[in-house]
Order: sequence, then C-alpha cells, then structure tokens
Amino acid sequence: MGKKYLDTKPGTLESSVINVWKNMVGVNEEEVEITEAKISKELASKILSMRKTQKFVKASGDLVPKIYLSAWDRDKLKAEFGKLPRGLPNATKGVTVADMINYALGKDRVIDTEGGNTNSPKLISWDKGGKVIGRPKTVGDAAQIAGVRLESVNVWTDAIKEQDDEYKKVFQAAMKKFGVKSPAEFKDEKKKKEFFDYVDAQYKAPGEKPEPGEPGFKKEGKDKTLTGKPMDKVVINPKIED
Repeated sequence: MGKKYLDTKPGTLESSVINVWKNMVGVNEEEVEITEAKISKELASKILSMRKTQKFVKASGDLVPKIYLSAWDRDKLKAEFGKLPRGLPNATKGVTVADMINYALGKDRVIDTEGGNTNSPKLISWDKGGKVIGRPKTVGDAAQIAGVRLESVNVWTDAIKEQDDEYKKVFQAAMKKFGVKSPAEFKDEKKKKEFFDYVDAQYKAPGEKPEPGEPGFKKEGKDKTLTGKPMDKVVINPKIED
C-alpha cells in the first residue's frame, strides 16, 4: 500500500479503517516513508544508461522486460551516489524497464509496457491515453522514446584503463568471443564469472609465472633451491671409518 493511500482525511471512515490496518501490521509513518523511498531521477538515468544496449525483451521467468544489476554494478553506483535506496535491482530481483523510465522522468506510472511477454513489446504512455509511443529494440531506445536523456557511459572503462595494452587486447578479444560489448550485459553471474575466468587464463601480468596445468608451467626441481642453485647434500648418518 503506497503512502498516498495512507494520507486520508482525519475523522472519516476511511481514516478509521487505515488506522486499524496500521495497528494490526505495526506500521508507522516513518516506516512507510522508508519503504516508499523512490529511486532518484539521476540514479535511474544512470542505470538506464548502463543498460542502454540491453534488448527490450523479457528474460526467462519474467513477464515484462526488466533491468538487473550485478553486485559489481551496485558497488559502482554506490561509489558515485552513496547509500542506495531500497528496491534497487540486484542480480536476482529486477525492476521493470518501464518503472525505471518513470523514475528517471520523475513521474508515477506514466510509461508502461504492452505485450511485454512477446518478442516485440510496445511502449505506451498514459499521458496520451494509453497510446503506443514506440516499439523499442533496446532499453536505450525505450528510454529515449519516453524522453529520458541518456549519458554516454561505459562503467567498465575505469576498471581496465589502468591496465596494460596486452590486458586490454585480451579483454576486447574475450568480449568478442562471448558476444557482448560490455560485461555489464551479463545477467547470469555464472556466465560473468566464466568470462573473467577466461580473461584471467588468457592474460599473464609481467613477471607472473604460469600455474600448474597452464601452458609454460615448469615444475621446480626437488634438488634445487628457490634461487635455482643445486642444494647442498647433507649426509645424516655418515659412515665413520676406524
């Protein structure tokens, strides 16, 4: 139940019913304010920008197109915006693209989805009487059709810009192999882990030695020290001649 439904005229029957409900479930005004805290326009626009290349179709198990955020995505947002509000998407709980657009517009349920369970969902606007305003192909298309200004953002740029040229080369090749333009496109955390495991396996930092099972690994001889020099042989029970 939203807060707007709790703001009733004192002394009315509706007010009495609401008060009984509050007492039954133990709700107070402060708790409702926290529960109903919304995602800000700036944060919503940032999230839409991060997901602008995502296809505007529902994922398996969903009824309409949704946005999901990995733990890494949320950490990046937290670093920029501070404490994140409740209700923000995570890796397992998504927020509909339409709701995220409404947050970015600062409006309530103006933009909606029609045919969300099809391969070609439509975007509609209740400001225009439920009229179809577009058939977006991506989340970015949907946001721009609705009037949201997106920023040019690649949240992974900061993560690799400090790396050497060889790492960047391996990273770009890995994205091509996995068919993505950014690791942010991975909804499945297992797939994302597989991607980074592949990058780690392909790239070796200067001075880093191959590990067992990797190409170029050389087993250290048991008769050599860590410096590579032969160990001195010590006879524990020497034979003493009379």
